[in-house]
Amino acid sequence: MNEACLTLWIKETEEALRQYGLALVVVDQPVQRSNGLPARLAELTARLVKHIDRHFDLQGFVIEGGTTASYVLRQLGWKKFEP
Repeated sequence: MNEACLTLWIKETEEALRQYGLALVVVDQPVQRSNGLPARLAELTARLVKHIDRHFDLQGFVIEGGTTASYVLRQLGWKKFEP
């Protein structure tokens, strides 16, 4: 996945949020577990969430996968959670 793919992913997510008020972001293909691709996808997902968080009033989101969650939370600068 490259920057052009990320730009398209962001655009499609924004369109879904505007049209439906929600969006589901997924990797819809099997992920190759070589050459750092899973970490790259987690990084790009985090960048997408950060962009969306800056431009939309998110009421919440769900993240599947510990590595992805870690990347997203670091991008957002979140360090402490309270129940």
